[in-house]
Amino acid sequence: MIFNIETKPLQDETPVLQEGLTEFINFHINKLSVNYIGNSNPSIPACVKCSHPARPFPNTYIYYFEITINNLNISRPSVIIGLTDETFILNNIIGTTKKSYGLRADGKLFHSPFQTLDFSHKFSLNDVVGCGIMFISRKVFFTRNGILLGRPFDLADNTPLFASACLTSLQDFISFNFLGPFKYKLDIMIEEEKSKVQRQVREEKVDCRDIFKLIKGYLEYQGYADTLGAFEEFIDLDMKNLIKNKSRSFSGIISERYNSTDLDPLCIECDTLGKLCCVCVKKIMETVEVGTNVRLPERYDRCDSVDLTSLYLKKTDFIEDFVKTPRDVKDVKQRGILRQVILKGNIKDVYDFIIENFPDMVNDELCMLYLAIQEFIEMVKKKNVYGALDFAREKLAEYKDFMVYYRDEYDVQIKVLDVFGVIAYEDPYDSPLKFLLGKNQLELTADLVNLRIVQKNKNGKSSLEEALKHVLCTQFLYQENILINTPAKISFAI
Repeated sequence: MIFNIETKPLQDETPVLQEGLTEFINFHINKLSVNYIGNSNPSIPACVKCSHPARPFPNTYIYYFEITINNLNISRPSVIIGLTDETFILNNIIGTTKKSYGLRADGKLFHSPFQTLDFSHKFSLNDVVGCGIMFISRKVFFTRNGILLGRPFDLADNTPLFASACLTSLQDFISFNFLGPFKYKLDIMIEEEKSKVQRQVREEKVDCRDIFKLIKGYLEYQGYADTLGAFEEFIDLDMKNLIKNKSRSFSGIISERYNSTDLDPLCIECDTLGKLCCVCVKKIMETVEVGTNVRLPERYDRCDSVDLTSLYLKKTDFIEDFVKTPRDVKDVKQRGILRQVILKGNIKDVYDFIIENFPDMVNDELCMLYLAIQEFIEMVKKKNVYGALDFAREKLAEYKDFMVYYRDEYDVQIKVLDVFGVIAYEDPYDSPLKFLLGKNQLELTADLVNLRIVQKNKNGKSSLEEALKHVLCTQFLYQENILINTPAKISFAI
């Protein structure tokens, strides 16, 4: 598998306050500090909000910002910190709509026109007050001077929200901090959210049949013929043993009523059979767990209406439709041997093996290019500088503008011409191109050659590769949907 995950964040503007949305606010030159300049009586509220929607910080599930109270009306504190949606009218008070959440300087919470609650002590001069979102827990939280005040609001949907504040007094003067460092330490909350994600992943049920097929596909794809054979023999033997030892029958009504699932009392198929049909039994199989009650229609609430042993997944189900690798498909073992030869760095032996066992691959330009690059690298490793130069001129010069991959922590594109640069260093192992000389690069070459052979012979791909691609793409889409800040840029070269 050859894919690239570029972890360098995408270039994005620094979040600041949106200007020009209200005439009652004076914006300072840094676009992060504001003070109220309205002179009407009574005062008209003026709201400011961030130029960017609230997005989790990279590698977290948390968004957070803080304001510093530089000045406020002590006798009647009215500064509000919170979150608003894109449609919020900036002459309104934060928290007076269903999609805005606010904490006022007198300690009161605001959310919707009918919800006002006492929550904390009054704000003081130089207080640092924070507001944030826990995207996994779907909570809005507030802090003051580095201490968590609480998590009073639940988010109902994924509506983009913006960090906001509301000013109503001529004394009101605040400064925003969108990027940190923050007074409140987010570490514990970040770990809490990550643990919640990990717990959700662990609780997700996986069908063992899919695991078996995944393992089989990986072993076959990578050419581990002996391990593949042993794995298939084990599954075959396990199936035979289970057939000999048939599960005993059970009788009785399903009980232990903790959770429930209802069956259709008007199922025509059940009426025809006089007992539960296959569709209804399948529904039970898909929902029943330990401590689950399946509520049967009254006329079928008897012992002989359903075979209870069929409600649970048996080990023999794991190998349903499990196709053994045909013994006449010899390229599995040959690909495994070829991989080991490549990993040893004996590229001339690799050519001989390919000509003998996979002659069609000699005409595969990409496969031969990667092997030629690896042969060049092996010459550099052996300090055969002049031989490497001659080889590069003869075999690689015409490909100098081609883009290929090198493998460091992940696969990254590089020009063939740049690969030649490794020869210019007296000690290439202590150079910026040292990654070309390691085991990772050999593994990349072996992966590429193996992939090309599989595609040539079977037009197939590794099921594990497909699963990883699916995970990466799903993660990318998830980041987009919950508005993660600077999502990773993902690209594939297969």
